[in-house]
Amino acid sequence: MSLPPVPGQMISRNGILTPPWLSWFSQLYAFLTQTVSGATAARPTTNLYVGRYYYDTTLSIPVWVASLNPTVWVNSSGTPA
Repeated sequence: MSLPPVPGQMISRNGILTPPWLSWFSQLYAFLTQTVSGATAARPTTNLYVGRYYYDTTLSIPVWVASLNPTVWVNSSGTPA
């Protein structure tokens, strides 16, 4: 996931003007607070990037995304998990 540049003008949404940084910080907050642990079946499938961390509570180990197409999760030794 990448963040867009911070625009320099007000944005109109449904007739309400909002500062441009509001959308940017909302996206940043969502990026920083994404799910980082859960069951194997609940591993994220969107906003993936190589190196993304996830603690698998089913396996009780941390795993990382090693490949995006196809999505491959690996443990610390590089073994697919």
